[in-house]
Amino acid sequence: MALQHTDSGRITILTPDTALVAANLAPLQEELRVCITAGRNRIVLDLGPVPFIDSRGLEWLLDAARRLRSAGGRLKLVNPNPLCSEILTATRLVPEIEVYFDLHQAGRSFR
Repeated sequence: MALQHTDSGRITILTPDTALVAANLAPLQEELRVCITAGRNRIVLDLGPVPFIDSRGLEWLLDAARRLRSAGGRLKLVNPNPLCSEILTATRLVPEIEVYFDLHQAGRSFR
């Protein structure tokens, strides 16, 4: 997995380039650790390039959201495709993690 990291003010945008499945989560785990250690606890995960999320990906999202909340921050998701959006809704992650369809709206929601 290639993972794009962009800092925009106090917000970090992470953009994975493949499915959020067990085999692809290690780079996200490490990047989240680095961000939290550096005090960058406002994370937007851009799901635009993500075609699918499996159960391990969903577990990672919940764990990441909880870790960021414990560090005084938040995880927000943006740009899910219709399948990922359906998966997030069906598994009831949407109330747990906020989902936006516009990167600017997600960024503004931290204020």
